[in-house]
Amino acid sequence: MLAAFWSFHVSLQGGSIAFQVTLNPTACHEVNLGRFTVPPESGRPMIYGVTYGGCRHELRSGGEKQLYFAVACAGRPGPWPVAPEKYAVDLSHPSSFRRIDETTWKSAPPLPRSEKGEPPRPDDSGYQVYNGPLLKRSGPSWYGKGLPTPIRTHLSWTMNRAAVNSWDGRDEAGTILDPSWSGRNHIKGHFWIDMYDTASAEPLVRIEGAFDGAEPVHFMGNDASFYSDRYYVIPVGRTKGNGEFGLQQLLVCDLDAASRKEDGSLKQRK
Repeated sequence: MLAAFWSFHVSLQGGSIAFQVTLNPTACHEVNLGRFTVPPESGRPMIYGVTYGGCRHELRSGGEKQLYFAVACAGRPGPWPVAPEKYAVDLSHPSSFRRIDETTWKSAPPLPRSEKGEPPRPDDSGYQVYNGPLLKRSGPSWYGKGLPTPIRTHLSWTMNRAAVNSWDGRDEAGTILDPSWSGRNHIKGHFWIDMYDTASAEPLVRIEGAFDGAEPVHFMGNDASFYSDRYYVIPVGRTKGNGEFGLQQLLVCDLDAASRKEDGSLKQRK
């Protein structure tokens, strides 16, 4: 029987998500990292802190079981400067981390972050890969109330893998600049993330869950990313007051591990 797990983050301020990995759960790991500080050379105001929107993760490979994590932040024109803190996580024991030095970080091969992807066509029941199969969504619809278009499907670095996003419910966030805003946001519903091999349409990982106060356009859209073809990273911690997720709590799914199956069960990584 396929196991699954739940993770729920309670927040008195901002939003949170609950999720269940229903296909190949042992390929996904909830990772907790240490504190990051804004790199001074970025020019990003310290008051903004280190959150998605102005910052993003950089990943490097520390070997078969280890990943190295850092954060880069936007600010002045040019490459995004990297925060001084770098951490190593053993995916066999993802609840713990250790700090690494700059030499260790720079000696490890980078895992390129993919910006590839596009929204599915609203009338389709899945994402149509160019000259390839239809990758079906698990949700009953692409999106609920509050967004004008579906959240884009993410494609990996070589486009060999995809994450298909669907959700229902409401994502209606207002602003004090809108005179019609009632003063209350309505952000609540359910979501589904289906990860596929794009050539064969083989499902690799499936995640389903619920959100309350956390906008799908952030945790499934702008803030989720492929790193190389192997890893898919999603924020799962609570949101800040501005609705952005922090960068310390992540779900990291290893799609190479998910594809190594025998007789329908995931092969354990030694």
